Amino acid sequence: MENADLKYIKKHYGEQMAHLCRELFPTILEYRGLLPMILEKKFAHSSSLAEDIISEDKQGKFKAFILSMIDENIKPIDIEQTKPPKELLDEAGYILYPECKTEEDIQSFKHYYAKGEELCTFKGGRLDSCRVWFAVKKNVDQIKRKDFKNPERQDEYGTSVISIQFSKERSSWLSIKNRYNHTVANPDATFSNDLDNIIPGLSSAFSETYNIDIVDMGPISFELNNYVLAGDGKFYRYNQEIDNTYYCENNVIINNGTPKQLDPARYIVMDYFVVDMAKKSQSIKTADKHDSFIQSIGKILSISIETDEDKNRVVRFKVKDGEDVLITLNKQNEIIKYDNRNIVTLVDDFLYANIALEEINIPSVKTIANNVLGANKSLKRLILPNVTTIGKYFVGRGGELQEVYAPKLESVESAFLCFNETLKRIELPLLTKTGESFLSRNEIIEYVNLPELISVDDGFMDCNFALKELNLPLLKVAGKYFLFHNSYLTKLELPNLEIVDDGFLYMNNRLKRLVLPKLKTVKSNFLYKNESLKSLKLPELSYIGNDALARHPEASAILKRLKINTIDLQK
Repeated sequence: MENADLKYIKKHYGEQMAHLCRELFPTILEYRGLLPMILEKKFAHSSSLAEDIISEDKQGKFKAFILSMIDENIKPIDIEQTKPPKELLDEAGYILYPECKTEEDIQSFKHYYAKGEELCTFKGGRLDSCRVWFAVKKNVDQIKRKDFKNPERQDEYGTSVISIQFSKERSSWLSIKNRYNHTVANPDATFSNDLDNIIPGLSSAFSETYNIDIVDMGPISFELNNYVLAGDGKFYRYNQEIDNTYYCENNVIINNGTPKQLDPARYIVMDYFVVDMAKKSQSIKTADKHDSFIQSIGKILSISIETDEDKNRVVRFKVKDGEDVLITLNKQNEIIKYDNRNIVTLVDDFLYANIALEEINIPSVKTIANNVLGANKSLKRLILPNVTTIGKYFVGRGGELQEVYAPKLESVESAFLCFNETLKRIELPLLTKTGESFLSRNEIIEYVNLPELISVDDGFMDCNFALKELNLPLLKVAGKYFLFHNSYLTKLELPNLEIVDDGFLYMNNRLKRLVLPKLKTVKSNFLYKNESLKSLKLPELSYIGNDALARHPEASAILKRLKINTIDLQK
């Protein structure tokens, strides 16, 4: 007979959680009602909780956290308060600035944040709901953003400037915000939102000095990516955070620490949008007015809910002057499919923060603007039959993309399809121009065919370590660091290339044969660290910059013989 507690856990937290609890807590399960009571106290209902714990390998920490709720011998360390927060943070290497009382006080810290990584706090209005402090590392001027190529929330840069914010409720919800903002996971839970993780005693120092009743996390702190501790002491799984508002599964929105459950009979919380099925003319709202998803739907006549073959919910929008628009949601209410056969242009910031979209059907779209699907990392296929132009930061984190079809695409701007982990080949038959960082860090791409490409900007296909074949027969102009650090390509012919900028083919250390019959001028670091190069054709070259062929064993001899049509580097 199934244990009654496990049956309850299965119903509210899923079958996988029931299995996990049976494995981790056999003794607790002997005390009827105890484990469900603890879970209910600390975790909002979520069928994904066990899956998320396991995926982050947090079973041990989860077990310790739950046990700390029942073991009377485990108590929070009570540190006698002898120093104020400013002195404690000074010992930890920080300067704690006075509490921000005005908008000007907050804005005075904005200069510490890199472009695109500014806190939502700087948008204004935060002091209406929160008390705000900033702490800055004493050596902040020596900690440079450019030195941190692979950001981690707890690294030296991320924690060098922190914003400590308490909600203004009687029991205050604490958020310690990272300098990276949303470049890293859970940036609003730096130091696990536990001041004592910065320096012991800091939590009680803030509480006593500033008369703040901080929400108690329990004797042992716990943290999961995409979970936020709300003012009621519970962890909620959220899909997105926009301007200190968390959009959670199960129709919950947390605003400045306060959770609110929306009536599922009337509302649908999907990603960072709220659909009100009772108000057709203004039926979709969000805290972020920049996202163009809402206007992409068109004038809504009615809304209905269906279920597809995979048991996902499908929101059907019947619209004026067009076919129905279909939005498919997964079990966390994230948007995973978008089907709109009416729209012709995707304007700036369309679903820019969505990460879960797997399929998009937009057959009539001709133009795509900036930052469209900029954070997405779940798309597997991109079918764009009529698109001719694409703006900046398109699918900027396209982690699982496997197929791209855009037969009419003519030009793209910066950061097109960067950071892809699965795309192996791409053909864009009409593409003539690219912006910076085109296909940057597509680390397993092997075949690229761009037969009409004429000019490329800086960082073209940098750090692509598996490229075997590149076809650019019409390319004339290449920006800085063309094919930077491509370590697999062995031969390259660019029959029409005339001008290249700094760092051309920098660190292409397997390249053996290079044919550039029309190349006229090159700048510094031309062919830097190309030790395997054995044959060069540069019959038209008239000017060469500094450090050409640096790190090649025959560099001096080659540079003396540049007027010879073929340079054999083995002789």
